[in-house]
Amino acid sequence: MFPILICEDDSRQLEQITQIIKQYCAIYQGRFEIALATSNSAKLLEYINEYNIQGWTYYLDIDLGQEMNGIDLADKIRTIDVTGKFTFITTHEEMAPLTLKRKIETFDFIAKHSNDYLKKQLMTNLELVYNRFIQQQKRKAITVVRFKVGNICYKLPIDDVVYITTSDKPHRLTLYTKRGKHEFYGKISEYEEKCLELTKVSQSTLVNFDYVDMFRVDKRMIVFTNGLHVECSKRYVMEIKNKMQGINI
Repeated sequence: MFPILICEDDSRQLEQITQIIKQYCAIYQGRFEIALATSNSAKLLEYINEYNIQGWTYYLDIDLGQEMNGIDLADKIRTIDVTGKFTFITTHEEMAPLTLKRKIETFDFIAKHSNDYLKKQLMTNLELVYNRFIQQQKRKAITVVRFKVGNICYKLPIDDVVYITTSDKPHRLTLYTKRGKHEFYGKISEYEEKCLELTKVSQSTLVNFDYVDMFRVDKRMIVFTNGLHVECSKRYVMEIKNKMQGINI
């Protein structure tokens, strides 16, 4: 999971932002976790210094009502966390150019308008942050799938894999390619960790969306370009719909 840090001096708005992020986390379990939500900028700095944080996600108010404002805080954080992602949630949209001048490399600005507006913008922001993290990980991910059938070791390009699923036979997996299939001993969890190009659609199946032709929402059925199909779990329906609509690319 990717950790989130929040700093907002208004207790009501801090609670509101925290609850929206928790709602997102409840929908998409395993993506984010709130490591710290505070109204005290010094406490946040103390936290990241203690844990030597790198690459975390920050939601900061600009007007913190303290000695340092949110931009000052982000500037100090940047000296420690050089790859962190900053989103400012603020009524001071006119201060956006200042973040460029200070070279903070801001990820996003969200205006404090209505509650519904804030929720919509924050949900969209979280989805985008998550996708960027996944893209970064994919660049480091393996580009081949390795497995062994009997005494023969295979190494297939990840682009050739249509999907991997658990076999009817105990402790075995079935890997479907463009040209056929292979059955071998293994755990789906191992390939979920290694093959970030594949998307989990159930506890037993990983899918390459490059080969998905359609998604039958009513039947929770994913149909591939070669005519094969698998069923997804109910909890993954929204994520799959977003992928098919080009949101989660």
